[in-house]
Amino acid sequence: NWMNAIGIVRSLALEDIPSISITKDKFGLGLYSKQTIGLRCPDYQKYPHQFLQFMLDLSKHLKHPGIIMPTDDVILERLIQFDKELTPYYKRTYPEPKLLDLVLDKYNQYLSAQSIGLPVPYSIAPENESDLKNWPSELFPCVVKGRKGKYFYKFTGSQAIPAQNFDKLLKIFRQAGSIKVIIQEYIPGGDDQLFAYISYISNSDELITEYISQKTQQIPINFGVMRRGVSKYIPKLREQSQKLLRNLNFRGLSYIEYKRDIRDGRYKLIEINARFWKNNFMATLSGINFPYTIYLASVDKPVAKKRRQVDGVEWVSWIEEIFFMFGDLITKNTSIKKWFKGRPNGRDVILGWKDPLPAFIVPIYLLNDYFKNRIRFKKLFRRIWKSDSND
Repeated sequence: NWMNAIGIVRSLALEDIPSISITKDKFGLGLYSKQTIGLRCPDYQKYPHQFLQFMLDLSKHLKHPGIIMPTDDVILERLIQFDKELTPYYKRTYPEPKLLDLVLDKYNQYLSAQSIGLPVPYSIAPENESDLKNWPSELFPCVVKGRKGKYFYKFTGSQAIPAQNFDKLLKIFRQAGSIKVIIQEYIPGGDDQLFAYISYISNSDELITEYISQKTQQIPINFGVMRRGVSKYIPKLREQSQKLLRNLNFRGLSYIEYKRDIRDGRYKLIEINARFWKNNFMATLSGINFPYTIYLASVDKPVAKKRRQVDGVEWVSWIEEIFFMFGDLITKNTSIKKWFKGRPNGRDVILGWKDPLPAFIVPIYLLNDYFKNRIRFKKLFRRIWKSDSND
């Protein structure tokens, strides 16, 4: 129930569509928004069956089947687990369970893309330490990611960790323990080489709407989520993405991220997500209101003719921007003059006079998350990055 959830809430509110925001987190932003009904639910990771009962109880208060718009991978795993129980009372905006389970595994994503000739970073999915020897020495540095779900992130506090050499790779793999990982070629290029193609395909195989964006800065740099971005339509990305989705027989919402390889100019697949992404309100600002369009399609109401996005619309997470700018000032990674010169000029989803309280909760959430991650980082990196005397 982070900024992606507020993006859904705000987009639906623009069309007077009511929503319910469900979160297990005491800092879930939907709990503090006037534009939605915020509800605390049991921790669906720790207590899945209690969460199921919560959803079944909630359905008794709905006049019509609820339309589920997921915002994280963990909830998708629970929706797979309880699909049969929930289907009578809720409508999916994501793929059917068998395909969703396949897509949540990043290695499966790469294999599917490779099978139809789409460019992907060289990747392996090691099962044991001996498999690490299959990694080519010329492809260091490389990147280690979680293969499925958010377990790797929850353990490390990072979406991905770079490994400069085989020893570091081995240490990361050992520390990951039972968490399955993939090892991936590092694609050179800055944050501004990251792009995303987002679309919604109906159950009748109709492309309802689509949108393309470019990251200009993310947090953390190189391996993070969007901090600044801009709408930018790129026909090549549409062509690649639709080819991949058709091959998968994909139905529902998809967010496909690519990185442009500055060595050959090709857009290489980073990952596919079947849920709402952090900066989805940027699409709404660009004329493509995904939540509202998906709502109309879900209740069999007429959907307006597919619109072309407005390019050049900038988006920025202003509270995170200021929060991390002060961090950079403290660590002397920037100066007020340097930041002001390169300051963003985009709109935000959190700030708003009609619904101001979520903006006050974000700094509290960020500080809480920072200190939790700081403890994890210290423990992890003390083990992984402890240098030998000859390093």
